[in-house]
Amino acid sequence: MSEYKTLTFKNNIKSIGILDKTIILQQALEIPYDNHYYIRLIEGYISNKIPNIYKLGSFNNGLIRVYRDVEYIDIQLPNGIYSVTDITNAIAYSLLDEGWINNSLDSPIKINANNVTNQLYIVLDSSKLNTIQQIKIDLTQSDIYLLLGYESTSIYDSDGTYTSINTPNMDWNTHINIFLDFGGNYFNIVNDRSSNLLYSVCMESDSSIIKFPQQGVQLSYMPIKNGSTISQWGIRFQGNEHENTPLVFLECDCVIYIEIIRL
Repeated sequence: MSEYKTLTFKNNIKSIGILDKTIILQQALEIPYDNHYYIRLIEGYISNKIPNIYKLGSFNNGLIRVYRDVEYIDIQLPNGIYSVTDITNAIAYSLLDEGWINNSLDSPIKINANNVTNQLYIVLDSSKLNTIQQIKIDLTQSDIYLLLGYESTSIYDSDGTYTSINTPNMDWNTHINIFLDFGGNYFNIVNDRSSNLLYSVCMESDSSIIKFPQQGVQLSYMPIKNGSTISQWGIRFQGNEHENTPLVFLECDCVIYIEIIRL
């Protein structure tokens, strides 16, 4: 092979899907035994849309039923994985629209998170209602209980704090880890593990498109095993939380350029 080769990864999700993709090369790359070849990320771009779907197919994980005594309203969020703030705000704005409260910042239902233990806390306080009535929350109407880490029978009908029992499927991810895959173990071992992590993209940005690597970041070269024959390559994406679960995106564009070079 030549002294230098560029590989380009492109993928686009129009609705819901997984960005992972494998590319079959028209001509296999032969890595000689007597030379040292390396891979390095040149640059990449990814839409700043947090991976926010927790499973594919038909499902509903966004319906919450809220009571004021026997009167109730249904709050339907789009399917996905949300931050605690997203869900709390959706409830508060719905209660404000119904006239149950006067201030969305002073809601009788709040959801708090402990990012250390990955637990959620639902807090009910009926004194925040406009009338002297009891606030209640019903998580049994959809898969929202799975999203929040509660049981399928979770209905809370008195004031207090209710802690999630299971691990929530919330959006704990702050980074997307991008791995390079050649369809086999073609990377040299570094610190007792294969060094195929290409880059970890920070999603905490106000920009609609995130460019990486960040300016000033020095990237190391990933060594390829001598004598390898590479007939395919691909990219897979994982969050920094729940690493064994593929990320499923809601609309996303991604372009990644890498180089193979002899040093």
